[in-house]
Amino acid sequence: TQLVVNNSDGTTRPGTPDDFKAIMSIHNDAQAAKVAVEMFGEQAPLVMYDRARVQEKMREREEALETNRHASAEREKLRTAEQMAKRERAQQQFARMGEDFKRMTSEAVEKYPQYFKAEEGDTEGERLLQKGFELMEKAFSGPNGLPAEQRVAVHAAMHNKAAAFDYVVYKARKEKAALTERVSELEKELEQFKSSEPGPDGGGHKKPAAFKTFEEEIDALAR
Repeated sequence: TQLVVNNSDGTTRPGTPDDFKAIMSIHNDAQAAKVAVEMFGEQAPLVMYDRARVQEKMREREEALETNRHASAEREKLRTAEQMAKRERAQQQFARMGEDFKRMTSEAVEKYPQYFKAEEGDTEGERLLQKGFELMEKAFSGPNGLPAEQRVAVHAAMHNKAAAFDYVVYKARKEKAALTERVSELEKELEQFKSSEPGPDGGGHKKPAAFKTFEEEIDALAR
């Protein structure tokens, strides 16, 4: 806008951004220079210099965009590869966790058959265990196993049962120990009863260790 444009009728006017755009729109350098001389006269070299600078900046811009496109493509490839690797690691970890889960549950069943295996002939116990294991399989099968409402209810039951299991086992062992002790006491009392015989008054008297013959009784009195 600081330059002067020569009109075809010999008059002049201040330059405008559109005048520069007109020069820029000419792709042929010689033609652009000719038009610049016609419009700007001796100031044409300034216009052509600015035109060259803008063209250089435009080339740098295109090169930067192209470089960025290649870099973006490489970054996208790298990101995709990282995501695939991460997904594969997660799948492998999930598979290992599934294997460990099956192994640990099987080991627990074998280690504690008194809790996870019904006694022979106990059909009701076997039915309850089978029902419990089937329900847990569904609960651990994700969204496809049970509807959301049922899954929440099962998880709540699992939570409470798991929390109380150690106490239930402790209580059962305590009651079993008390019962075993009581049985032992009764067995001792029974043995004492078996080793005694009724007295004249109906009371129990300790049975002699062995029955002596008449001759042994005489010998005992003589001694």
